[in-house]
Amino acid sequence: MKLLLIIFLGLSSCLDREDVALIPYKKSVPSLPLTFDPASMNDTSSLLVSEMIYDGLLRFDGAKVLPAIAKDWKVSNDNLSITFFLKDGAKFHNDQSITADDVITSLARYLSPESKVYNHFDSILGAEDYRSQKSKEVRGIIKVDSTTIQIKLKNTDPKILMSLAGATAKIFPANHLRKKDFFKNPIGSGAYKIKDIKDKTIILSRFANYHSIKPKHEEFHLIEHDSIEKIQKSLAKKEVIDYSGQVLTGKESFDSRFTKKTMTSPETWIIGLNSSIPPFNSKKFRKVFKNLFDSKDFREKFHKTSIEAKSYIPPHLLETDINMSPNKNLSIPEHQTFDLYIPQELAESKKIEVYLQTILSTLGFKVRVKAIKWHDLMKHYDQRSASALLYSMNIDYPDAYFMFQSFLIGDKDNFFQAKNEKLHQLILDSKNTRDHGNKVLKHKKIAQIIEDEAYTVNLLHPRHTYFVHKCIKNFKTPFMGIVHADFKSPYIKRGCHENS
Repeated sequence: MKLLLIIFLGLSSCLDREDVALIPYKKSVPSLPLTFDPASMNDTSSLLVSEMIYDGLLRFDGAKVLPAIAKDWKVSNDNLSITFFLKDGAKFHNDQSITADDVITSLARYLSPESKVYNHFDSILGAEDYRSQKSKEVRGIIKVDSTTIQIKLKNTDPKILMSLAGATAKIFPANHLRKKDFFKNPIGSGAYKIKDIKDKTIILSRFANYHSIKPKHEEFHLIEHDSIEKIQKSLAKKEVIDYSGQVLTGKESFDSRFTKKTMTSPETWIIGLNSSIPPFNSKKFRKVFKNLFDSKDFREKFHKTSIEAKSYIPPHLLETDINMSPNKNLSIPEHQTFDLYIPQELAESKKIEVYLQTILSTLGFKVRVKAIKWHDLMKHYDQRSASALLYSMNIDYPDAYFMFQSFLIGDKDNFFQAKNEKLHQLILDSKNTRDHGNKVLKHKKIAQIIEDEAYTVNLLHPRHTYFVHKCIKNFKTPFMGIVHADFKSPYIKRGCHENS
């Protein structure tokens, strides 16, 4: 299949050095965001857009934490206080200057009863009282002056800077944030701002007064292609130039003008088992299901280049091995029929659906396997209303703790309905562990309990294949997956289209 970039309008439309390209950068995504509210975000597309249109005090560059709205910060000797100094001239998309009041109002919102990201910030002094509505303000978020904020902690938290650099710690104008429908037309301070949403496309425009490196394109389009068939159709239209982050196997046929980039993705494909719904409310049944499922066969059929998932946590984050002693000589207990949902947007989803139905039924499991829309799968995830889901756990932070959080009692991501007190306490203890050796040992214990409780069937760690047009310069394969990719720096090389 051939791809010609006939959308280019002429030399003046393309970028050279510090010029701004007038043509839009068009990127394919598997789904549009489920929400624009960082306090409710959980899906990759929402987090990706959050990184593009919002800013927080800090940001990630790979695994490093760097300044964003804050120009600098100072940590006290006892590690219980962090003082942030805001950048001069940092503004929101409505050209309103960012102040300490905006930071305080925004951060307090992440500790509210409605917030789904509370556990990221629960070490802040007064967080519990504010969440339980015993207090009308957070004692540990203090205004020093109009451009200086102090955050006080109730205990040391080595992860707090990472939490503040993540996609769910963004800052908004306080006087607008209190409005009921704010996130229907949000005002952020990121490199891009929302211009329009239509026809499965989000159109972002360059924020001319951005406080840091400005985007190289006047517009950035995110176009939903939720199946391989739609991706192939988009290729025929000769418009999309970036397919990074799409759920691909690497076997797809792309035009030779596309560069193929492959990387081991910091994520784990799993079948999550809901321990509150029969038959997975039985630990014995979970262990039988986990032991009899052949993850190796699944990998070889659908993702030959992927890495074996020996744990729920990718190996570069766990840094240790856990005991695995699968027993294939198990009898399946009597059980009622259960549903297993998989994302329709997966490459070869129909084949995966048929494969799982055939394999599991042959083994003797009473199962209905069904491919459904990602939005519908996420509803089951949020409402804990399905017996089992196939999905990917992505790494948004460079520390295993943030994946272990999903097993905390009451956590928004605890689809498994794990209620293991020992596991819960170990995870909390690991959060406050500074010594690297001790942290690795605790992580091993946590991973072992998760394995023994059989909350997950670990399928694989994927190697993602990114197809990006050769005319795009400065595209860097992201360290932590597509959410934290830099979409300010890439641009279409001047004159490249003449050879396309």
